[in-house]
Amino acid sequence: MTQIATRITTGIAKLIATAGGIGLSPVAPGTLGSIPGVFLGLWLTSGLAENPLFYGTLWIGFIAIGLWSVIVFEHSHATHDDQRIVIDEVIGQSLVFLPVVFLAPKLLNANILHQTILGLVAFALFRLFDIWKPGPIGWIDRKMNTPLGTYLDDLVAGLFAALTLSLLIIFHSWKITS
Repeated sequence: MTQIATRITTGIAKLIATAGGIGLSPVAPGTLGSIPGVFLGLWLTSGLAENPLFYGTLWIGFIAIGLWSVIVFEHSHATHDDQRIVIDEVIGQSLVFLPVVFLAPKLLNANILHQTILGLVAFALFRLFDIWKPGPIGWIDRKMNTPLGTYLDDLVAGLFAALTLSLLIIFHSWKITS
């Protein structure tokens, strides 16, 4: 690859890995990086309910592009799990909304209050698991010193938060009024 192509590739990877620069924030980049994941998750799950093949493929594409950006970023900066990398938070946070499609699809078209509550609960659950790192999340974080480890711990945190959100939906019998 030419020097110009390498610079362009590295720049694109940095833009994605830092979620458009959010990861460059000196204050709470992981928390700030989770915020766009709320909106991405709501958008993708709404679409998934209408067109599962398209939005499912799109979600997998976002996951793959995010992983690619982490690999390139870590290689080009000779670093591991740099706090500037927040695409893992964006994608992990977005995964929290997956059970809504199956357990409470009416929430996707609910009034703004219900959607705000859903977003805040999903955000809080993801941040809890991302910071606490119980079980396999912590193991991945401590033992997988690769770009995949950087990325995977947040995806697993998102799945733990999704499971918890599922239990909340099931046991709360979330009542929806539009």
